[in-house]
Amino acid sequence: MQTLKTINWKKVLLQGVLPCVLAIAVAFISRYQLELSDGVTPNYLAGQWPVYAPLNAMTAFCLTLILFAVLGWWWLATGISGVLFTIVALINYYTRELHGSALMPQDILNLGTAAEVMGSYTLKISQTVVIIGVLAIPVLGISAAQWFLTRKAPKRASWKARGVRVLGCAACVFCVMYFGYFGPNPIKPKATYGWAWQETYYKYGYLAGTVEATALMADPIVEPENYSDQAAQDAAAMVTGKYATAESAQGYPDIVLILSESFYDFDLVTDLQADTEIMPVTKNLENAVYGHTVSPHVGGGTNSSEYEMLSSNSLMLMPSITPFNWLNLYGANSIVGYTKSLGYATMAAHPYTNSNYRRDSAWRALGFDETYFEDAFPTKEYYGNRPYQTDSASYKDFQTLYEAMPEDQPRFAFLVSIQSHGDYDMNDASLDIVHAATDYGEYDELMDEFLSCMKMSDAAVAELLDY
Repeated sequence: MQTLKTINWKKVLLQGVLPCVLAIAVAFISRYQLELSDGVTPNYLAGQWPVYAPLNAMTAFCLTLILFAVLGWWWLATGISGVLFTIVALINYYTRELHGSALMPQDILNLGTAAEVMGSYTLKISQTVVIIGVLAIPVLGISAAQWFLTRKAPKRASWKARGVRVLGCAACVFCVMYFGYFGPNPIKPKATYGWAWQETYYKYGYLAGTVEATALMADPIVEPENYSDQAAQDAAAMVTGKYATAESAQGYPDIVLILSESFYDFDLVTDLQADTEIMPVTKNLENAVYGHTVSPHVGGGTNSSEYEMLSSNSLMLMPSITPFNWLNLYGANSIVGYTKSLGYATMAAHPYTNSNYRRDSAWRALGFDETYFEDAFPTKEYYGNRPYQTDSASYKDFQTLYEAMPEDQPRFAFLVSIQSHGDYDMNDASLDIVHAATDYGEYDELMDEFLSCMKMSDAAVAELLDY
């Protein structure tokens, strides 16, 4: 009892408990900034209470605890973590706006690709950006209040006090991670990723979704329900013997496969009206078989579509990865390996840098005999101020690369174009060759430039067919 009486409870409250509570308050602000940056609707925001909103806040608080364990000052730990989360929220907002998906751990490996294309985008300061930025003010204010409360505290803690601080912070972080995510019965279900990232991030919160995405990076392929080695063998047996063999390679046709950047037919989802026909060539090809594919990611992710096209593997079981950055593709089954087994010569080309998505090494791993990038595309033609080579120019250079392939083998030639890459506000309106008759409000000019790109891609198809 005598020991308890000698404790300065007012000092403990003002210099220990209250700064900790204020740090938790900042964690709730950070959580709100991140949800705003994700474009979470009010209904989803309300749905995160009373369980997942506190879980996300405590997850944010974990960073503050780690910083506090190292630095020893609540005000410094709170200020640094609050500023970091503000920056992450702003980056996430623009990532979602420009790329169509949230900022995820895997995007660290895509920084080079992002830097390559950022020059073609305009970062607009929206109301959401302003709110996220303004919310940093109370964060810094709380940090200042913590400094005021602890200004008379000892400048250096004893080794014993430091040990207690580190152990206490570590215990709190462990409890949040264990009971929140990784225990046998966690607050957030362990496996929630589906076709759309929003299913996880909107329902469970940005940081909760990020924790799951980070865990998936260690083992990115999700095992299907009821999977077994025997089931896989049975599935493979269903198609055994149904593929052509390499017995008559000389009779095989040449194959040209083109992944046309952002090529999309709006007639699939709306009755689009414009002052000219947008795809008169593509929609009227003779002896053509038409079909549609579903992109694994809305709004971006060329690499994901490219991987699914080449491998026939769905990313449903690998929802958190950029395939070329994460998967070991050496010897992987793909159209490249299959055509080579039939005696084909293979070539892949892209009129931009080879660093994007580690495309050069990934293509080599898949087995392409030759790979070509921007230096192999000398026909430098552009559409107005857009910095990407037109499809027309790319096809001309691609023809040269195709003709250089061995003539004594059937040829498989693959091209990833770039003409229609976003953003779609780079040209003056006078350069638009298509004008949407439908009113899209503030997006009218964006639609006109995008549709103009589609029409140019369509016209380039006619040039390629004439060749």
